[in-house]
Amino acid sequence: MKKITLLLIAVLIFSSGAAQVLNESANWPNSNWSLSGSYTATGLLSDPTTTGSTFTFDDDAAGSSSDDTIQATSPVIDLTAASSAGENWIIISGDYVYRPLGNDVLSIEAYDADTATWYTLWTFTGNSTGSDYETCSNTEPYTTGVLDITGFTATQLSGFRYRINYDDQNGWQWGWCLTSPTIASLDPSSSCLDPINLNVVNITETTADLTWTEIGVATAWNIEWGPVGFTPGTGNVITTSSNPFTLTGLLANTDYEFYIQSDCGGSNNVSNFVGPIGFGTASPSGAACASATNMTVVGDCSSATPTTFNFSSAIDIDASNENPTCDAVGNYGFFVSFTAPAIGSVVFNFSGDADSIGLEVYDACGGASVSVCNNNGFNTGDSSGLIGGLTPGATYYAVIWRDQQSGSADVCIEEGSSCPEPSSLNATSISLDSAILSWTENGIANTWNIEWGAAGFTLGSGNVINNLTSTNYNLNGLSSSTSYDFYVQSNCTGETSGFSGPYTFTTQAPSRINFSQQPISVSGSDLAVVDMNGDFLDDIVGVTSTNINIQQQNTDGSFTNINITTPNADYLPTWSMAAADFDANGKTDLLYGASSGVTFMQASNDGTSFTEQSTTQYVFSQRSNFVDINNDGNLDAFVCHDVEPNVYFINDGSGNLTFYQSDVTPGAPYSLGNYPSGGDYGSIWIDYNNDRNIDLFVAKCGGSVERRTNIMVTNNGDGTFTENAALLGLADPMQTWSSAWGDFDNDGDMDVFVGASSGTHKLMENSGFSDDGNPNNDFVFTDVTDTAGIIAPTGWESSVHDIDNDGYLDIISNGSIMYGKGDMTFEDADNQQIDYKNGAFGDLNNDGFIDAYYNGVRYYNQGNSNNWVKINTVGMAHVTANYSNRNGIGARVELVTPSGTQIRDVRSGEGFEFMSSLNVHFGLGTETSITEIRVYWPSGVVDVFENLSVNTTHILVEGSAPLSVEDQTFADVSIYPNPVEDVLKIKTSAVLTEKIATIFDVSGKRVFNQMITNNTLNVSNLQGGIYFLRIESNGRSIRRKFIKK
Repeated sequence: MKKITLLLIAVLIFSSGAAQVLNESANWPNSNWSLSGSYTATGLLSDPTTTGSTFTFDDDAAGSSSDDTIQATSPVIDLTAASSAGENWIIISGDYVYRPLGNDVLSIEAYDADTATWYTLWTFTGNSTGSDYETCSNTEPYTTGVLDITGFTATQLSGFRYRINYDDQNGWQWGWCLTSPTIASLDPSSSCLDPINLNVVNITETTADLTWTEIGVATAWNIEWGPVGFTPGTGNVITTSSNPFTLTGLLANTDYEFYIQSDCGGSNNVSNFVGPIGFGTASPSGAACASATNMTVVGDCSSATPTTFNFSSAIDIDASNENPTCDAVGNYGFFVSFTAPAIGSVVFNFSGDADSIGLEVYDACGGASVSVCNNNGFNTGDSSGLIGGLTPGATYYAVIWRDQQSGSADVCIEEGSSCPEPSSLNATSISLDSAILSWTENGIANTWNIEWGAAGFTLGSGNVINNLTSTNYNLNGLSSSTSYDFYVQSNCTGETSGFSGPYTFTTQAPSRINFSQQPISVSGSDLAVVDMNGDFLDDIVGVTSTNINIQQQNTDGSFTNINITTPNADYLPTWSMAAADFDANGKTDLLYGASSGVTFMQASNDGTSFTEQSTTQYVFSQRSNFVDINNDGNLDAFVCHDVEPNVYFINDGSGNLTFYQSDVTPGAPYSLGNYPSGGDYGSIWIDYNNDRNIDLFVAKCGGSVERRTNIMVTNNGDGTFTENAALLGLADPMQTWSSAWGDFDNDGDMDVFVGASSGTHKLMENSGFSDDGNPNNDFVFTDVTDTAGIIAPTGWESSVHDIDNDGYLDIISNGSIMYGKGDMTFEDADNQQIDYKNGAFGDLNNDGFIDAYYNGVRYYNQGNSNNWVKINTVGMAHVTANYSNRNGIGARVELVTPSGTQIRDVRSGEGFEFMSSLNVHFGLGTETSITEIRVYWPSGVVDVFENLSVNTTHILVEGSAPLSVEDQTFADVSIYPNPVEDVLKIKTSAVLTEKIATIFDVSGKRVFNQMITNNTLNVSNLQGGIYFLRIESNGRSIRRKFIKK
């Protein structure tokens, strides 16, 4: 792309005649400002609250082990007078220089005095690649977007503050500097704000796209342009309503500049002209290359005079449309030409004082590359290595470049070997017993010799294969889990080259399960494997802004490609996708989680069209889920927020979703993760304490210890939630983007693998019910990682499935499958089968084995002889009041066989970004019978299905196999007082601990659900009326009626 120069000159043509109520500089240094955060003192180069006229932080100087967050906060700025004067627009402006590196965030935040929370007003983008932030030089102006205070309350107006906030996300970053900012108020009716972020893109010989950011209300703009240096008022003027605007009719290889002005309508209601920003059009293709410096190829560079290239006078090769293929921007260099020698190969040799030199050779001026493109890889004293395969006597061209216009290089081109060694040795398609060996011929040889053997063998003692006629060879008969070396030699006419090598490769280890790869075309963001049409067969789903592409699975395992045009999606699933039937019409709906909002795509009753809902609120989405938060039989949605408290959407029963943000939205019914700056990455809804209530665990990452400490939001069963991760041993400040929950030891409770994005993974064992009389000892977690055999790279994705159907859950973390042994230990870790990103999981050929999909590839599980069963849960709230959501999300499914019991929770959204099957899958090992399957529905309904067959799929419908066996151990249960006012007492000779107490109202709606820890239940929150108490365990129950006063 062309180099662009911003000169930062503004021509004032309009200003408001009325004085601004608010136009207040921070006047740094200013002791009324305050400094806060957790940061390394050596990184703070300038403190605006004490002696600094700037706010400067050098995260590089703070060191690699630092975890820095820092804020400079203004005093209270009362906006009441500005609001009363009708100046309801607030902007903040100043100058800054910022060199970002990773995912660090520099922003301006505003304070909401009503909720005592901060929210992001402006996020800075990088504008430096050097160390100028240390001295606050080369700053550029900024103006935030408009903050409209029209709807502010009196408290929000009088208690307003703003702050500069930086979070290095626990990374080792560069740094930034801000000058003293100014806050100002504007009258929307008479203010026309200057456009910002002027830029030029897509520059050709005759056209260029002009872009800018409108921060006010203008929908039309005036552009003045002309040759670089023209006097404003004398240029070409264009009025447009398009942004970007394509400027046409330009001359090739010519420098231009432009100014822009916002036109807000009305008489003289225009902004300043802002600019100029300069750009140069491209030269005619190959123009610079055609005038290349001709160099002579010599026989020996050691006795030849090199050609000197002074990069201080180098041309911008980007402007000449001659970019090297490996470095598209910011290149300054020279074009050279040479005639290929008779032996068909050359070597470039570099000397002089310049390092970091790039080189690429082409077969014609503006032609195809014939060499490896080396981006800034050569230093003085280096040679390019052999560039072979050249046609003797033909003219070739090369570009030699640096990223800086400084230093000089001495370059000499000499003839290559008459029979050069092969290069680029490689081994691909490596299996248990074979590999395809390949290499590149650099001369004129047309046959080659290979020598191979066990890694480390002495050349001359290996296995020899001579006179191969292709530059690749399928080597067979190898041993698994073994490392090998191979060498290659070229056979030229009358001579041979030296041997090139060794290249070392290792054959695959024998796998518990092998996966075969089959490509399939899926367009857009292809993050989901889920049934879309209600036939319970897993489909593959990809989405774009206006299309949903469904590869729909057929009963024979084939796929039918379906495209459904949708309304334009405001947001795409750049961070995550969730799926469920939230309007209960039998067709699956989708949630797209993006970096600035959330879009819902709601399927029609026949599944052939979609309607769109999107947030107007800012949501930096991470993991998303569908779940019935308030247990009313309607699926709600939950979205992790990266930089603010978490958000959720409550379903009114008609598919209409109401937005709430935890502890931010007035009247928000639940607090589901409320840390002010977020840090919430991987949410998953599970029942960790076996009380039949669905709980929320959030894996967290980035920032201070408090921000990145994982949370557990426990469902109390009475319509309230409590955060209690610390009591459970799960409040860990590790860096994690996802967790994987499952019963890894088949003891009847959920354990958890917390996958590290950096650092060390953790495997936590659930203690279950202690039966010691102390509830604080129940369902707590112990770190058992050290003895568990966890072998997986760090990363984003963690999932749980029984990959080999042996009845023990396996962990899949960042492409590594760790096979469970059913005792909290794992073996035979295999990272050779699926992609590092894991992908989405489901059964893609309906054979009872879990497959994977990622990025256009189906990874088919090749299976074994183990048995299995699949369960499709169907809740019936769409038919019967007070029943469960149609997908049965939140249900606990217990499978009982002669070998014991396995458990699963039905959930939508696990891992980090992908959406996997809603179908429940159990591996059975060698078991051939199922004693019973118990389904504990979110509604409180319990179904017991007996003697189901194996190796098939069962559709289990809520209420179709209700509890019919009374638990005789509870035959003497009595409850008192009855009527009751506060505490209901239970009298029985049986042991009630760990049994589930569920209370239903007279309509059958579940209104209370808890695990019994003693023989009392606090029912004080119930309304007066008639209720029914059910005490249940293992699919057996007893019921008693009582009256609440």
